[in-house]
Amino acid sequence: MRKNRRAVLLIVGILILAVFLSGCSADSAFFDFLKAYVESREGTAPNTQQFDNQGHIEDGQGFPNQQPQFPQQQALGLNFVEFDGGCFTVMLPEGWMIQTMGMYTSFGFRAWDPQNPDYEIFYYGNIAPLNKSNEAKYGWAGYINNAGFPQAALYADAPAVNMDTASSVFYVFDGLQALSDKYGFGFSFPALDMFMPMMSVPMETSYSQIAAGEDLVFAGVRGSNGGACAGMFMASLWNSTPYYMDGIDMTPTAAMHVTGIIAPEYDFVNVEATLIESVTSLQFTMEYIQEAIDYSRRVGEAAMADNAARWAVFDRAAKAWSKYFRGGSTYDNLDDINNMLDNIKNALDNIG
Repeated sequence: MRKNRRAVLLIVGILILAVFLSGCSADSAFFDFLKAYVESREGTAPNTQQFDNQGHIEDGQGFPNQQPQFPQQQALGLNFVEFDGGCFTVMLPEGWMIQTMGMYTSFGFRAWDPQNPDYEIFYYGNIAPLNKSNEAKYGWAGYINNAGFPQAALYADAPAVNMDTASSVFYVFDGLQALSDKYGFGFSFPALDMFMPMMSVPMETSYSQIAAGEDLVFAGVRGSNGGACAGMFMASLWNSTPYYMDGIDMTPTAAMHVTGIIAPEYDFVNVEATLIESVTSLQFTMEYIQEAIDYSRRVGEAAMADNAARWAVFDRAAKAWSKYFRGGSTYDNLDDINNMLDNIKNALDNIG
């Protein structure tokens, strides 16, 4: 009986690997693809070095940069400077640092103010693998020594999310960082300590056709500099084809279009529109998009979305945010927003 079970598990493992290799979603680049391809074509992907938005490389790989090198930014009137990463551009507040990682559908970046890293934005096109439940994670852990499916250890180490709530991915950024560090993926995630959703904003984008859920939330969080912060966070969870063993869906999933802005709670209302404009300004060159399409054909992975498709998702989110969070362009919900910001400050201050 045990031998039969091991054989079934091996078949399941092969089927799951085939699901991933077939590129079943519109944005399904996984870390194992990423790592292998980066190693085979060093230099074609954006690197994980840190840059200022003048294009200068900064020493060190940690976040945030250890020595501030720019004058203090004022809360209001941030000036944008275009950062040209070669295959992409993004408009950043002047003096900010940026760290890029990944490639194609898994491209991501973090950008922050080195004078106060509590001001931060981030974008990850695709984060994977993720388990659909803790039971699936434990199942992969128990399978590592059975039949030797090569991805079992990776899936066992991957964090689990709640498929009913796409924003659950923001609770496991520390686990994703540990996964990246262990397997050498070169990704960098903010810690998002004490993540506290305060408001859910109704949203539906083009990802709804392939997603188990989409979330756009306003939340409190402790910033990278340790301060009480607020943020806007958006994510979708891929509705990957299930495969059940003993009633447990063992097929891993992915989080898509994972986007966030963070600022100190006392300044959030002043800068959130500017930070949203910055993070949504990401644009890839047509050459890079074509290279991604060619790569997808070679490996059987779904092609990355073009700029227009990505902007359409950002546009839906921005309109929903303006309507439900701000109450319109004139901040009709300002009293409610300030009450939530006060609650964030009080909660994080009491935790210490």
